[in-house]
Amino acid sequence: MLKNTLLISTLCLATMPFAFGQITPAQPVPVAYATPVYTDTWTYDTSAYFNRYTTRITNHKGFSNVYLDDGSVWKIDFTYDQKEIQKWTTADTLYLYKSPYSYSSTYELHNLNRNTCVDAEISCSSDPALTFYIEISAIHTAEGVVTLFDLFGNAYDMEIHTNDLHSVSNWSIGDCIVFGWNKPSAWDSTPYTYTLINMNKSISVRANRRLYL
Repeated sequence: MLKNTLLISTLCLATMPFAFGQITPAQPVPVAYATPVYTDTWTYDTSAYFNRYTTRITNHKGFSNVYLDDGSVWKIDFTYDQKEIQKWTTADTLYLYKSPYSYSSTYELHNLNRNTCVDAEISCSSDPALTFYIEISAIHTAEGVVTLFDLFGNAYDMEIHTNDLHSVSNWSIGDCIVFGWNKPSAWDSTPYTYTLINMNKSISVRANRRLYL
């Protein structure tokens, strides 16, 4: 009787698939992007803005790097500004501006908590610990619109300033974008709220976000 039981058990095991070797980890579920509903009329959104936060600051010979939570890295060259950013903390809220002054740096980092501002340039590197979360998904050249998607499933249709369309001609799908404010100046009073900074091409353009009605 025992011999027959062992034989049946052996046959059952031989015909069963070896389940342990076939288990595969669950695959991540893709994010369902919230594609804009296009209409013939739209307004401009001037309220949404991506506040930035410092993740860390590193000091080097002659310059410092400010690492932001969106993965971008900003080089601080001026000695006074290098001393100023040592007071910043990860709880401080930052705004990023395109500098209106040609004799200064290209960009400015404004610390709202401390009411200070430092000149900044795009660093040649990005933070390997973080991922840029806004990318170009489509470029509508005829309309002068660039569509962006973020990792949270949000879509942004950005209308580019007509004088900046030439800069978009060499942009590519998948390029990483950082949002900043457009600061109007005496020689540039155009009502474009945002500055889109292409980190892959190290160039920025003025833009408004379309909200379709």
